[in-house]
Amino acid sequence: PLYERSRIANNSKCDIFISIHANAHPKKRSENGFEVYFLSEKATDPWANEVAEYENASVEYENGVFDYTGAALVLHSIARSEYINEGGILAGYVAKFMEKYTPFSNRGVKQAAFYVLRGTYCPSILVEVGFMTNYKDKKNLDSSSVQKKVARAIYSGVVEYIKGLEGKN
Repeated sequence: PLYERSRIANNSKCDIFISIHANAHPKKRSENGFEVYFLSEKATDPWANEVAEYENASVEYENGVFDYTGAALVLHSIARSEYINEGGILAGYVAKFMEKYTPFSNRGVKQAAFYVLRGTYCPSILVEVGFMTNYKDKKNLDSSSVQKKVARAIYSGVVEYIKGLEGKN
């Protein structure tokens, strides 16, 4: 469940949270490519909002929820604000290497209110790797060599992000 993913990350005291997904379009099989999201309460465009709403829809079937009341809300809001900018930087690096190493077209770095990103206490991103509803993307998603390229791209983005942090110190 989405709630569990964030809880596990927080309990493990993760430094970075990355949620990897495959996208889909209900009507257009021609839609293709990857998108990298970081948290924002306002989506960058209508498609980003639609993707977040679709991903968040499963929450109603889950037992756990975040405590968004009183002091918990204030503390969570402060912590989240601290990591949104870092999530944006991480998203940029991952998108750069996804474009470089994978066959998927770059649909951009975007912001949206993904439930799975709201609950983490670290820089976090959500990667929509490709479209399961697009023949070419699906073929690539099913390929173990392309899966390795995606993993390499995400890893390279994280390494570049960490190098940037080390340069700040």
